[in-house]
Amino acid sequence: MNVISNLKILSIRAEESNFQWNANYSKTEEHNHDLTFSVNVLVNAEDDHRGIIRLGCNVNTENEVDSPFTMGIVMMGEFQTTDKPFPEYIINSISLLFPYLRTYISTVTSMSGVEPLIIPAINIYDLLEQNNSEQPKEN
Repeated sequence: MNVISNLKILSIRAEESNFQWNANYSKTEEHNHDLTFSVNVLVNAEDDHRGIIRLGCNVNTENEVDSPFTMGIVMMGEFQTTDKPFPEYIINSISLLFPYLRTYISTVTSMSGVEPLIIPAINIYDLLEQNNSEQPKEN
């Protein structure tokens, strides 16, 4: 039995990143952070075994005044498959990219003088449904 995945990560990087400290925030109690996620799927028009996932997260952008900081990040992963077309691996690709997003956010917040933010696990199926991204786009 071969346990090696047919999905390969070609590259992962932070495509966009923004952290803004709120100097007017003065509360000392623990803050419940507002999180919004987005996902964009791009399938290579010339080779349907290659694709890109852009996984985004905005933190506290809904209520900036009452938050210790705001943050936005988009992680981009480029993937290639060796058997089935990339659209059949979208869930797997997002699942592989999500830990990079979580780590980036916790690292930046821990180095910024605020309580490190650990993003909870998310339901990838619900995320795709919420973002109406079930149909891959071609690039």
